[in-house]
Amino acid sequence: MKSFSLILLGLLIPVIASSQHAVPDFTHVPYGPNENNWLNIYLAEGEAKKTVLVFAHANGSTADQFPSKVWSDLKKAGVSAISWESVPQLKDISEYQICQEDFRSVLDWMENNSEKYGFDMGNIIICGRSRGTIVTWSALHTYPEKFRGAYMVQALPKGGWHIRDFTKDVTPESPALFFSYAENMDTKDGHTPLNGLKIKQAYELNGITDQFRLEHSLGKPELYKHLISFIQQVVE
Repeated sequence: MKSFSLILLGLLIPVIASSQHAVPDFTHVPYGPNENNWLNIYLAEGEAKKTVLVFAHANGSTADQFPSKVWSDLKKAGVSAISWESVPQLKDISEYQICQEDFRSVLDWMENNSEKYGFDMGNIIICGRSRGTIVTWSALHTYPEKFRGAYMVQALPKGGWHIRDFTKDVTPESPALFFSYAENMDTKDGHTPLNGLKIKQAYELNGITDQFRLEHSLGKPELYKHLISFIQQVVE
């Protein structure tokens, strides 16, 4: 297990945002009993219920490091956000399983608190970066009726495929996906767009090609450039 952990940790390259971090309206709100069961809440203005983006951070980051530019764009579009914490550094299968349970607890917490914070539970968007795409993946396809879609940055990095074959989670009911990569197809980085092409093929085999889009060679500053347009396309 030690060698596996080192491989996975090395390939899920830590990403610490260089930009300023968004300031939440409510910080370190507990969603469960454990030390890392907390989330930050960012509320768009207005009394109407809001579409909610649920963000899972990368290894080397925390839920406190939700990018300020992303939040600024969401707020202008009238979209609220949640940034949630679990096992901070995903290194092995046991931690992956903990993250899966924690994500389900986050969704339960949202359901129970939707009226208080004005969440539109019929319009939830998942967003994750690297580690964050792995810890939300299974639930996204197990309960597709809960989500409008997912915007995944540096998605399903190479080390994560030692945990599971992500293509096996795709079904004809899987939600809309947008995969965003900084690197090109020839990169040696673990965050290669080739990982996304495996999912594209799975969507094709399930007859839902129109539900999948992949962009690569964006560079790290532009990884979220299509987020708002994606949300506008999938939200009712």
